[in-house]
Amino acid sequence: MPKIVDHDERRAQIVDATMRVVEQVGLEGTTIRAIAREAGCSTGVLAHYFKNKADILVTAHLAAFSAVRDRIAEHQADTDDAVALMRLALEEACPLDRPRLLEAGIDVSFWGLALHDEHLKEVRRRSHIDAIDFWESLVAGVVEQGRALPGASARAVAVETVLLIDGLSVNAVLFPDVMDAERQLAVIDEHLRSFVARG
Repeated sequence: MPKIVDHDERRAQIVDATMRVVEQVGLEGTTIRAIAREAGCSTGVLAHYFKNKADILVTAHLAAFSAVRDRIAEHQADTDDAVALMRLALEEACPLDRPRLLEAGIDVSFWGLALHDEHLKEVRRRSHIDAIDFWESLVAGVVEQGRALPGASARAVAVETVLLIDGLSVNAVLFPDVMDAERQLAVIDEHLRSFVARG
């Protein structure tokens, strides 16, 4: 009797293996062969999940974004305070520890690879737009609760938030001794003060 394969579970295992390989050798050095070895399967099996190297890069990129969203969703389920949620979400999105630094490293590497690849550029463009929409919904919560400064634009703050996260990510990946967790948290505090009313 043929073995029944749970493809969703298998794909999740392969994504996990991909992230481990990326952590070891970086996005540029990640290959189908290395992922197969880490996942304990053949390159032939991986061919069912990845068509080429670009598929691997996109999978790692989307997995990193998904991990951040999943953590923020857990906070959303635990608090009704829009400002507290905004702070927690920012902390989840910024590279404050090793796992989050890996996620940031994937994104920073992805930008470089997308520079001369139209497919990767389009994937990153969609992620950028989705991120702005996501953060706008969080900022809108602050506005709706009457916690924002007068005239604060949810869309404008969302764009600033995405740019802030991107900037912190680049600096923390390249200069971790300068842009450490303490400095990132100070930047997050300043960002919140720029649109959240005191008290």
